[in-house]
Amino acid sequence: MKALMAERPFAKISVSDICAACGMHRKSFYYHFRDKYDLVNWTFYHDFVEITVNSQPESFSGLYLRLCEYFYENRVFYRNALSVEGQNSFGEYYRELFGAAVRAYFEEDFSEEDDEELLAQYYGEASLLSLSKWLKTSPCPPPGEYVGLMKKALKSLLKIAKETGDA
Repeated sequence: MKALMAERPFAKISVSDICAACGMHRKSFYYHFRDKYDLVNWTFYHDFVEITVNSQPESFSGLYLRLCEYFYENRVFYRNALSVEGQNSFGEYYRELFGAAVRAYFEEDFSEEDDEELLAQYYGEASLLSLSKWLKTSPCPPPGEYVGLMKKALKSLLKIAKETGDA
């Protein structure tokens, strides 16, 4: 799928194209995946587990940097994946997984279950939007530079919140 998405838009790739590229039968594809959206999401999930669980970054900042390095290494694939909107889209799937990661790192910072859900949704949306804009920038700045800009933006927001007495 990554090779096909490097050549053409997601919308122009069919399950038949995927099967032909892999040398597999359609039945085999559908045994493992519901559709091509599911395959894109599975690809990310597989690598996300490697990044979050197997490498176990000690801080949220470390996790975000590792995720950004991964996206940067695979930016052609994810530029294409992020262009798909709607039900079963990669963006929808990313928000869900990223929200779960946020909860895991900031669980003790959330005072109530409602706060947890709202903040996880906020971080998922904000991350998806900034990630998409970053990956579509040409030339795409390296991950360290991008994460540095995100940290700077968050520090500015924290400063404003402290000045207004809300932090």
